Amino acid sequence: MCPTTKQKHRGSAIDSAAKPSASLPDWITDSKNGGSLQHVDLDTGTNGWASPPGNLFSLRSLNYLTKRQKAPAGDYLLSPLGMDWLKSTTKLDNVLARPDNRVSHALKKSQSQGKSMKSFVFAVNLQVPGKDHYSAVFYFGTEDPIPPGSLLYRFVNGDDAFRNQRFKIVNRIVKGPWIVKKAVGNYAACLLVRRLLTRFCTSLWDT
Repeated sequence: MCPTTKQKHRGSAIDSAAKPSASLPDWITDSKNGGSLQHVDLDTGTNGWASPPGNLFSLRSLNYLTKRQKAPAGDYLLSPLGMDWLKSTTKLDNVLARPDNRVSHALKKSQSQGKSMKSFVFAVNLQVPGKDHYSAVFYFGTEDPIPPGSLLYRFVNGDDAFRNQRFKIVNRIVKGPWIVKKAVGNYAACLLVRRLLTRFCTSLWDT
């Protein structure tokens, strides 16, 4: 999410959402432009979401197991599609399977016209329990088939044990209290299952 005050970010981001909408499939354009949080410019936007460049984050390099070295990440495997901040009286699970989900609805509409038949959507739903239930839902997707045998393919088609050992969140706190930055750590990779109860859901629909 972008902060409520304007600030500069390191690097020159090439945000796919900045491309002319005519170059993007309709369902992706609708996903980016809809939702409870608007898509904003990475450097100047406020109160919304934007996509930082992948090389802002360091991930394990090819020689990590021997030299323990990390390297700047490359392009996204799944492009950011949007974000929703949702409030409900009950917990919202398996959001892409819900009939009122705007991203899956946009893709279904496109596929009903014979378009984007090989597209894939991945949603991360961070739930905040309480009297009212809140969900921060991040959407990612691709128009291209996932290469068989790739790590992403194995993650999508594998079991939960395989996913739990590999699903990490890499954070960066741009602005916040020193004690929070110290406790969380900038650029720290967190294996999510060690911190939070994690469930994976798969959704298929007929077109």
